[in-house]
Amino acid sequence: MTLPREKHIDGQSKLERALAAVQEGDLDSARRQFEELVMDDPHDPLALYNLGLCYNEAGSYDAARKALLSCLALDPGEANTYVALGMAEAKLGQMADAETHLAKALTLQPDNPYALRNLASVHAATARLSQALEELLRVDTILHDDPPTVYGLGLVYSMLGQPLEATRLFQRCVALADPTYTEIARDQLQEMAEQSFKSPGPRMDAVQFCYDALTRFDAMTEEAVQAVVSEIALLGRYGLDPHDAEKKHALGSMGGRFSELQLICFLYVGMRRVAPDKNIGFDLSSEYDVACAWRKEPRI
Repeated sequence: MTLPREKHIDGQSKLERALAAVQEGDLDSARRQFEELVMDDPHDPLALYNLGLCYNEAGSYDAARKALLSCLALDPGEANTYVALGMAEAKLGQMADAETHLAKALTLQPDNPYALRNLASVHAATARLSQALEELLRVDTILHDDPPTVYGLGLVYSMLGQPLEATRLFQRCVALADPTYTEIARDQLQEMAEQSFKSPGPRMDAVQFCYDALTRFDAMTEEAVQAVVSEIALLGRYGLDPHDAEKKHALGSMGGRFSELQLICFLYVGMRRVAPDKNIGFDLSSEYDVACAWRKEPRI
């Protein structure tokens, strides 16, 4: 874009001040300053573009759309303006317009990762999952370890009915430790794991592991059980996958190496003892009850 003639206040231009506010994260102040710049010069494309971004961040998507359309009328050759416009339109539910403008951004800049990522969101929202997956995989090669991309890949794999791939991506997202995406990725891991326990009848492997936990914990002090529970809970920050029978974890508080399903069962049984009112996110009550019955009536 061509920079407008700058207006100076105390040796610093209004534009510089507004951009500095963006860098400092003071988006409300930046928005007000860009609004002033647009009032001073309604034909300033850079001010209109940044004002549209501020409106997007504030959730004022209709205002963002208007500012960005005005920007494109003045400077139709900037790919990122089409990306920002497509984002606003997608939030407004105008998926066809969003797709058109995001595709236009890609004609101007074929490897624009933000255009690809947002186009993938539109395709996922309109049930074109294979296209969304292809686009997000492209983004992942450009912006490796980008939290929204990794999280989006997990969602698409989950929607495609590929839980193992989805779990791998959500675990990768958690490991990135991004404040916005870590918790929601953990929530997805917990929901997926909990779904695996909703088939009819108790899972007999989980019953066996609960029985093992009951036996072990009966021979331990309350403090020792609490140490086991705390260590497993710490491991669980990154998600535990009950489907992964290969991955093993060593427990310093209770010697040995255990699968992730074993750890989930140990955590459930331990919490029933040390904090019975707390929900760990897995309903193992049926498996626990069967294991308790085994304790009372030895198996043949």
